[in-house]
Amino acid sequence: MRCGWSASRRPSYRRSEAGEEEVEVVQPRVLLLGDSICSSPGYSFGSGGYAPLAAAWLRDQGIAVDYYRASGWTTRHFLKLLTAGELPTGADIIHFNVGLHDIARPDEASACKVPRDEYARNLRAIVERLRAGPPGELVWASTTPVLDERHRREKRFIRRDADVQDYNRAAATVMRELHVAEHDLYQAVMRAGVQEAIGPDGVHPTEAGRELLAAAVSELLGEMGRT
Repeated sequence: MRCGWSASRRPSYRRSEAGEEEVEVVQPRVLLLGDSICSSPGYSFGSGGYAPLAAAWLRDQGIAVDYYRASGWTTRHFLKLLTAGELPTGADIIHFNVGLHDIARPDEASACKVPRDEYARNLRAIVERLRAGPPGELVWASTTPVLDERHRREKRFIRRDADVQDYNRAAATVMRELHVAEHDLYQAVMRAGVQEAIGPDGVHPTEAGRELLAAAVSELLGEMGRT
């Protein structure tokens, strides 16, 4: 994994009038791209996305943070927005995820909204599009767990954790082939205790889950931004 400053954000050096070398510190910029797990302002049971909290912690470290959320987006929607130039891309580090709406099923008998093979193709195209923009590091975040029974009780459609894991494996294969850094948020939630980290709707984080995701994201990106 390559980490740290993009070429456009390296500190610059100059000589003062007295002949002393001065360093102009350029604030690194981070962009968080994700669905409601990332940046929802709030859920029906309280809590909210991890991005605002992670952004506040990173700003305290001198790292500028932007985040963007498109509710209900799949990889198809993500790719469409990128292609149309409707997503921000100029950052030193882009931390991104998409997947929870790709695995959605209208009912138990139906297939996932976006087939696994297409999901992998779309991710490959998304990485190519992101790399076609300003230079910066890419970090893929794995999709977070689903608690099937809670989700089934609260939602009018189906998500299965088995599909989350399967699509995460497909994503990992793509990212490793393309040499994109991976951030395993799925395992971060599992290690912390999925029953406590995921809320009553079976998919969105509780306040404790939000805090652990924000901590994981800000720790990784803070290290990268300081490198």
